[in-house]
Amino acid sequence: MATKTRFLIVCNMKSGSTWLELMLGSLGDVAVDYEFKWRPGYPPGPEHVVIPDRHFRCGEVLLGIGEGKPIVGSKLVLDYYETTDTAYEGLEETIEGDIRVIHVTRDYIDLYLSATFHPGIKLADTVTVDRGSALLRSMLAKNPEVDRMNLVTGQEEQVHVLPESLIPVMNAMLMNDLVAMRLAGRWHYLVVDYAEIRERFGEIVRFIGSSAAPEEITRVLESPPTVKNSRLRPHELISNFGQLERMSQQYDEKRRELVARLAAARKNLRPGMPGSIAPGVVAFGSTTPGAVALGSTAPEALGGQS
Repeated sequence: MATKTRFLIVCNMKSGSTWLELMLGSLGDVAVDYEFKWRPGYPPGPEHVVIPDRHFRCGEVLLGIGEGKPIVGSKLVLDYYETTDTAYEGLEETIEGDIRVIHVTRDYIDLYLSATFHPGIKLADTVTVDRGSALLRSMLAKNPEVDRMNLVTGQEEQVHVLPESLIPVMNAMLMNDLVAMRLAGRWHYLVVDYAEIRERFGEIVRFIGSSAAPEEITRVLESPPTVKNSRLRPHELISNFGQLERMSQQYDEKRRELVARLAAARKNLRPGMPGSIAPGVVAFGSTTPGAVALGSTAPEALGGQS
């Protein structure tokens, strides 16, 4: 039995997981660290915890975070590699059943723009080095280079993105969300869209079990650890942005359709039935109206081609 309450943010990269993780970690009774990666195809960074196979246990790493804090958490970020559901075989087994899962979704065109034109994440000047946090140490080391990494609007020439080059990226993004949906058959599972994080932050705080006062929640929202550069307008850098946006919306609609369909099917489940949810907390976002465990994530199940 875990002696701490544990949570894990699961999402595509560039979904706001660092922003959310560090905001939750700013609460007095919560400690966060690291970024979990499922068998990455590149050398991991100092902030990464690699999940090598189905025998790994994420919860054991979480228990080592934040000595003295009753609530500990991290994030599992899924990259945009063209893949199949078999590539994630065994991932669910590494996340113990008591771990509270926050599945963060985001419109796919925004994920693409953020990953392509805004790869860096900048920390606020008020953030200091936490000697026990591998995530903060790594981010602070990169902080001076973030502005250089992030392209700004104002360059003289726009770029034209080939629509066919976007298809494997969108396929991977949708696959990642479907993989996250597999974790819905557990005690605690919450779906939150990126656009809802601020307005639903208090709900997220309660979901992970924090007893933070409203004043503390407001303070974190007003002074988050990360800085959003409002001057960045990456969509203005793409000459055929409208075409790409229409394409990505088809993938967004498919995700929402599957999530809604699965949520409706879940209403018939009862505690104790195979595949049902044990008594506990299950919440669904207003933008993405719920999710349940998914049987098949193969491209043909989505009505598309592999």
